[in-house]
Amino acid sequence: MNIRIESEGRILRRDPNGMIGGVCSGLAAFFGVSPSRFRLAIIILIFLTFFSIVVLYIGLWVIIPRAATERELEQIRENREKYK
Repeated sequence: MNIRIESEGRILRRDPNGMIGGVCSGLAAFFGVSPSRFRLAIIILIFLTFFSIVVLYIGLWVIIPRAATERELEQIRENREKYK
């Protein structure tokens, strides 16, 4: 898997685009992959780690800042469209 970091070194949550907290969407934009891949990985990890990944997800939700400016939102949108 070739991971491309496209978001200028910042991970940002995208709440309106996110299913729960925008964490998977933000991580997908950062690594340049589809948000669906991150969501699937989280679902698989929930069962493999006996739900301890939920604690990690909540921690990331708190730690990762939300995209606040229109430029940040546009950057996430562009990366997301590129890797759908």
